[in-house]
Amino acid sequence: MDRRISKIIGNVVLIFISVGLSFAQNPIDRDEFWSRLQAMNRLSPKWTIGIDFQYRRQQDSHHLMDIPLLLSYRTWLLYRLPLNFQLISNPVMYLEHYRINNGSDSDLNPLIKIHELRTVWGAQHEVGLKKVELRNRLLAEFRWMNFDKKESSFRFRWRYQFLFTVLLTRISNHSSMHLQVFDEVFFQPETITNFNTGYTIHRIFDQNRVAMSLLTRVYAVELQLGFQYTYQLSGFGIFNKYQLLTGLLIRL
Repeated sequence: MDRRISKIIGNVVLIFISVGLSFAQNPIDRDEFWSRLQAMNRLSPKWTIGIDFQYRRQQDSHHLMDIPLLLSYRTWLLYRLPLNFQLISNPVMYLEHYRINNGSDSDLNPLIKIHELRTVWGAQHEVGLKKVELRNRLLAEFRWMNFDKKESSFRFRWRYQFLFTVLLTRISNHSSMHLQVFDEVFFQPETITNFNTGYTIHRIFDQNRVAMSLLTRVYAVELQLGFQYTYQLSGFGIFNKYQLLTGLLIRL
């Protein structure tokens, strides 16, 4: 059984990486640091609420992870349905983020700061096997960009994620280590203009994230350390983004 799980993990990881890399067309390579602090509280067998705080940094043309990228606050609301289905929402999200630095003109143009309000609604389905947890999730994301300015705009995109978590070892009755892998694809139909070249394109695909993390669970605390590759198409260019992931989840 363990050998079969190892083969499944290896094959799926290779597929995810090859799919992500296949999108790249002369992209700009970027290094980033992502961190998340999250607290979740199960109120009843059906209802769960939560909140998280995320902080991200990016590199400039000279130093790794030297300038800010994103600061966000997000609320969570989950409702469990029969047959392992769950309604999931981020009712209110506030984001303060910056343009993605393309590494060529950071000394000439200051970073553009954007304030955003966001709400997300969707559903997910979970399957738990002996050592493997599988999850499929589909979300609809509504975004109000620059809500504090006259040039504000509304955007919409779909997010689909496939995630699986494998138990690696049990350290004790209250602690264990897991391997988690996911692939998340973002679809955002719109017309965008590259702010550096003036070139306009019509797109459906927005970005693809492929990640692998090591999780350590001790009682109600979960620590995450991992790596994520993102291919992203934006108004500032096409990016290959290599991201260090860290996280702390507390279940109250």
